[in-house]
Amino acid sequence: MFRLNTRHRQMPISSRSTELPESYRERLGASWAATFYREFFVRIAETPFAVGYADKAARPNVAGTRLVS
Repeated sequence: MFRLNTRHRQMPISSRSTELPESYRERLGASWAATFYREFFVRIAETPFAVGYADKAARPNVAGTRLVS
């Protein structure tokens, strides 16, 4: 069963990245991972991949963004 992946758009209340010192968070924001997320990951259109999922309730799906990236 296809569902859009929107979990990555909301930051959890507590995560490992929020517990990092400020200097480490700045380095993380300047790394390739932040650029990949901002320039590629959030721009992936998931709806074209909906045809690959079952119409009835089945095993949990893997988000299309994760499959493509």
